[in-house]
Amino acid sequence: MIAMFWKALSDLGDPAIRKMLALSVVAAIVIFAALFGVTVWALSTAALTAMPWVDMTIDVLGGLAAVMVAWLLFPGTVSAFLSLFLDTVATAVERRDYPGLPPARQTPVLTAVLDGLRLLGLTVGLNLLVLPLYLVPVVNLAVFAVLNGYLLSREYFELAALRRMAKTEVAALRRTHRLRIWGTGMVLAGLLVIPGVNLLAPIIGVAVMVHMVQRLRPAA
Repeated sequence: MIAMFWKALSDLGDPAIRKMLALSVVAAIVIFAALFGVTVWALSTAALTAMPWVDMTIDVLGGLAAVMVAWLLFPGTVSAFLSLFLDTVATAVERRDYPGLPPARQTPVLTAVLDGLRLLGLTVGLNLLVLPLYLVPVVNLAVFAVLNGYLLSREYFELAALRRMAKTEVAALRRTHRLRIWGTGMVLAGLLVIPGVNLLAPIIGVAVMVHMVQRLRPAA
């Protein structure tokens, strides 16, 4: 795994990937600001309980709560948005590190949009569902890593693998190596909550999964 992450970091010097990095930085800032704003608005306008004193407490702590909720939803949200553009990253990585590969299958725009919306819905829905667990120390870190690691690993692995393999083959390969792929996703989920590093994490995630697919898929 370390070798794949190291190769992914070296790929950041590619001109095409540098352009995507700029998009990733802008998207991350805008998306986090939007998540924070929506959360602040929701907490300030909605009565979350039937007990006024609880609502007042929530209002007082609204800023902190907004940051926490926005931070929890950030990984899947930014990944869902960038999934529309990450095929460019996969192409650049393959061209740089695997020049002998034949042309890859192109992902239709509509498919990319639907996949992004699916990831967004799953991420927001599941993270909100387990929100009470995020209030429990230690448990919150484990739940966040396991849940978001699974979502991100599946999204990025499929993005990279479907360029070279049929859907049934991708599903079989992911089942065979599910723990390795899931573990990589957990590392990516961790990167997505580190300030500064999270701006690079979606790009690194796709590059890592391209290298993983090339290592795991059967030789043609």
